[in-house]
Amino acid sequence: AEIDGLERIRYTTSHPRDMDDDLIDTHRDIHKLMPFLHLPVQSGSDGILEAMNRKHTGDDYRRIVDKLRAARPDLALSS
Repeated sequence: AEIDGLERIRYTTSHPRDMDDDLIDTHRDIHKLMPFLHLPVQSGSDGILEAMNRKHTGDDYRRIVDKLRAARPDLALSS
């Protein structure tokens, strides 16, 4: 983010398992990071997520979204 002449950073996609507090803080602190993130829902059903061998629950996903909204209210999310 500190490269001369670099005005924007577009980080598009993350998996819910990779969206930790450090990355959320980065969305808050680095204003060159564009306010857009693709964060795949895949399912809101814990049973389906488990059958898909995902390591998160629907509540985990919703908590991530809440943290992102608190950190960067202008963040646009897609799934």
